[in-house]
Amino acid sequence: MIFSLFAFFLPLLAFSESFEVKPNKQVENLQSLLASMPIEDKYELESLFRLLIADGDFAYTLFGDKPVSCSDFFVDFEKLGFFLNQSSFDLLSAAHKGLVVWEKYKPFFESSPFNLVSYSTQDYDWIGFVLYHKEKVKTLYEKHQPLMKDVFRNAKNLAQLICTPTNESIKFINDENSYHEALGLLLGYDEASVQKFREGYDLMDALAMGPFALDGLNSKKTEGVLQRLDKKLAHSDHFGCKKFSRTDIIERLNRLSNSKPVRLSQRDEALSPIRIPGYGANEGEPEVILRQEGYDKVRGRITEILFSENFLEIILTRLQS
Repeated sequence: MIFSLFAFFLPLLAFSESFEVKPNKQVENLQSLLASMPIEDKYELESLFRLLIADGDFAYTLFGDKPVSCSDFFVDFEKLGFFLNQSSFDLLSAAHKGLVVWEKYKPFFESSPFNLVSYSTQDYDWIGFVLYHKEKVKTLYEKHQPLMKDVFRNAKNLAQLICTPTNESIKFINDENSYHEALGLLLGYDEASVQKFREGYDLMDALAMGPFALDGLNSKKTEGVLQRLDKKLAHSDHFGCKKFSRTDIIERLNRLSNSKPVRLSQRDEALSPIRIPGYGANEGEPEVILRQEGYDKVRGRITEILFSENFLEIILTRLQS
C-alpha cells in the first residue's frame, strides 16, 4: 500500500521539481504573483484552500477571532482495505499537491500576520496544516501569565510547539494539566470554560486524543480516558464495549460531545471548537452570545467567499494582509 501511494504521488513530485520559484525573483505584489503563477499551481492552491475552508477551524482563524487551527487529513489504508475508494485518494491528493505548491510560494508571505505550516508522515497517509495568527498568539501568551510562561517558558517555545509538537520541542513541559489548559486557551476557549472543562476532565481528555498531545500520551492514556468516560456515562447502554479500538474511541467521544458544540476533524481524533469557544458556560451569558454572533457573521462571509470567482485571490490577500 505504501508503494502504491508513492507511485500515486510520483508524477507530482517530478512536476514540483520542474518549476521552482526563486525567492530572489520575488514579485512586488499579489497581483503580479498571481499573474506569474502557472495555471496548475493556481488550481492546486485553490483546491487546498477550499479543502481547508471546509474544515471550518481554518476559516475561523483566517477570517474570525480564533487564534489557532489544526486541520488534519488522515486515511487508514490498512483498515479501509477493500473499501478504499477514489474519494479517499482525492482528499489526500488535494492535500499533498497543495502542500507542495504552498511550500513553493510560502517565502512570499514571510511578513504575513499569519503562519501556515504544513507537515506529513513519510507515506503521506497523514497530512496536516497549522494556521496561527502571530499577534493573537502573542497576546494570549502575555495575557495568561504565569500559566503560559510556566508551560512554554517563552514565546519562541510556544511557536515551536504549535508547529512541531514533538518530543524535542515539548521536553520542557512538566505538568500535563497545565499544558492542556494552555492549549485550550490557544485553541480559542475562554479562560472560564477551559477551567470548567479541565475540572470535568472533558477538555483534557479530548485534547489527549488530539494532534497537540504529548508524544506517547495517546497510547498510555487511552484506556484510562475511556474508563473515566464509562463511569460518567454508566447509565447508558451504549458504553458497554470493552475493546478500545479507534472506532470505539471516536464513537464514545462523539456521544460525550452531544451536549456540546464539539466536532472531530477528518483525522477523527482532533478537538475542533467550531461554533463558539464558550463551552461549559451558560448559553445566555453576554460573552457567549457575543462570540456566537461573531462566528455567525464569519460563516456568512465564508459562504460568500466560497462562491466567489476570486476565491484564491481573497484567501491569499487575507494571508498577506
